[in-house]
Amino acid sequence: MAMGVHDNPFNPGCGAAPPYMAGRRHAIDAFESMMGRIRDGQAENILVHGLRGAGKTVLMDRFSKMCVCNDLVPIRRARFAKSHCNPEEFARALKRSVGAGIEAFSRLDKAGGHLAAGSRRTRKGGAGAGAAHYEPPYSPDGPVPYENHLKDYLVKNWETIEKSGYRGAVLLFDEFHPVLDMPKRSWYVLSDFVGVLADVQMQGCGYFAVFSGLPTLRRRIGEARSYSERMFRVLDMDRLGPEDAKKAVSEPLRESRYSFSPDLVRQVAEDSGGWPYLLQFICREIVGNAAKTRIALDDYARMRKMIVARLDGDFYDPRVDALGCGQRQVLAAMSKIEGDDIDVSKVGQAAGLGRAGLHGHLARLEESGMVYRRSRGTYRFSLPLLREYMLRRAGAASSA
Repeated sequence: MAMGVHDNPFNPGCGAAPPYMAGRRHAIDAFESMMGRIRDGQAENILVHGLRGAGKTVLMDRFSKMCVCNDLVPIRRARFAKSHCNPEEFARALKRSVGAGIEAFSRLDKAGGHLAAGSRRTRKGGAGAGAAHYEPPYSPDGPVPYENHLKDYLVKNWETIEKSGYRGAVLLFDEFHPVLDMPKRSWYVLSDFVGVLADVQMQGCGYFAVFSGLPTLRRRIGEARSYSERMFRVLDMDRLGPEDAKKAVSEPLRESRYSFSPDLVRQVAEDSGGWPYLLQFICREIVGNAAKTRIALDDYARMRKMIVARLDGDFYDPRVDALGCGQRQVLAAMSKIEGDDIDVSKVGQAAGLGRAGLHGHLARLEESGMVYRRSRGTYRFSLPLLREYMLRRAGAASSA
């Protein structure tokens, strides 16, 4: 059996916590500051945005644990989809998430069981934990406007949480970027929900939000409510700097039987671009395939081509292969244009597409999480090092 299979210190799984969280102290400090404001009776919310593989889900899980230690109920939802732009689907998702959060803490024996005790008291005749599932459900033809329905639901459930001795409840909603307003269908879920959050906070209900997603999230919330910039503190989950990237490699190795030479640590930090998922992936493959415990740059050089091929097959190929031919054509054209901000007019010329066709493909690429609109007329890739992958793919196709 290959070395490093069972004792490998690196874990690049989706949302899996790394052995050492490097370069995210600013985000931890921001959440600690938020909890301090909650203790002081003030409202604060956070937007976390970044590319895929930047460590957003890991950070949200960390926030959830911090909530538990600070008398806050974490209401966690790991993923949203385009279907949640439908008001009925969003209402169901919100109720499931709030209900699951309250029920989990109803069973928790935490310092005497605050929420469990509160549930026992209210179950005799009050709202109780069952209020998390109160009826009637929202109906678009019903007498209660959607925004009022969501507000009433949250207010009633806050009574249960407050009676149970908790300071507040934090809505930790990950992959929240697919939720947006759809005026053509008269669906305004995002603007309604942001408005509801502002209203319940003004009423003194202790709900606070941390929304996480791709960079489109910030723009969409800004478009939904003009005052949103006053509601949210924005955290950009960018790539790790060179020193933090090296720490993300070297620190996990300290607790293992493996070691990397200094020049190998530097090379991995460079090849990964500082992106946490890619860094973990490369390191896992090095340890798993080196057949030795003291690993040098020469060892990595011999296996680098194999590691890149495996990364392409595991991370990039499934996403790109799922696209239509036109979307792949646009990605290929974008990869040939230098710079982070890619001019749409140059993409159209490189791809040989007219304005309407190009914008249709870009819209579908943004929906699938492959690119995002940075500003008017410019786009960026949503996957780290996607340009490099697309160039490798084009080179392989031309040589076949």
